Amino acid sequence: MANIDIDGDGKPDFTLTFQNVIVIGSVIVSVFGGYLSLNSKIEKAMVMPKQEVSEKDLKYLKDEEDLKISKLEKQIEDNKHLIRSLELELRNNYKRK
Repeated sequence: MANIDIDGDGKPDFTLTFQNVIVIGSVIVSVFGGYLSLNSKIEKAMVMPKQEVSEKDLKYLKDEEDLKISKLEKQIEDNKHLIRSLELELRNNYKRK
């Protein structure tokens, strides 16, 4: 265990144990290893040819987007009907004084 005094007042500012050194070293090695792994993946991706998107894939994506849009349109219509019924209920039940 090492007591470390940074500001020079004679009191230790923090203590450093062997376990702390091991943990700090492990974190540094882990981050460095992750960096190297990511860097190698990026290098491989830069060398690989670009992937082409087929017409079939584009058709499925377009169909999926169309389904999402139609679902949203139906929800909008349902909300319009709900808002109209609430508005009518408010007009009939609560009169201005």
